[in-house]
Amino acid sequence: MIRLVLFIEFHTKDKMRYIILILLAVIFYTPLSGQASLPEMTLVKEATHTDVKNQAHTGTCWSFSTTSLVESQSLRAGIKQIDLSEMYTVRNIYIEKAKNYLLRQGAAQFGAGGLGHDVIRAMATYGAIPENIYSGLVIGKKTHDHTEMDASLKTYLDSLLRNKPIPSDWLKGFQNILDNNLG
Repeated sequence: MIRLVLFIEFHTKDKMRYIILILLAVIFYTPLSGQASLPEMTLVKEATHTDVKNQAHTGTCWSFSTTSLVESQSLRAGIKQIDLSEMYTVRNIYIEKAKNYLLRQGAAQFGAGGLGHDVIRAMATYGAIPENIYSGLVIGKKTHDHTEMDASLKTYLDSLLRNKPIPSDWLKGFQNILDNNLG
């Protein structure tokens, strides 16, 4: 039996190394018989962290992962546990993306994707609010599903670009779609 001892202190750069290490352990320590077995592992140190949240059917992993990092870093710094709204950040970034998409006449990226620095910039610009104040779920929904919303937002923006000039109140229509899907 091979004993694998891991010392993990979750810093941003180490997360990917940890994931790769686990994947390599699974690949290289799988017996030829076809039944997977992992080497015995001993947890040496566990870093403080927040619970894992379900992004469900959204392309907003960038918001969930970076918000989790901010929450976990707050814990590490000795600040009480906080549960921040990922969807508050998503909503603000969608509006910024829409403005950029129209400004560049459809030649810019518009979609659910984003990057970690989008969350940090949004928090610095718009602030952050607790999840219990803004969950991004409309009444009656229990999980996130942005499939229809993403398509509706893109269709709306593309329809604006077909009409010149773009109406000055275009943002109201965009926000209505967000309201119907994110509350």
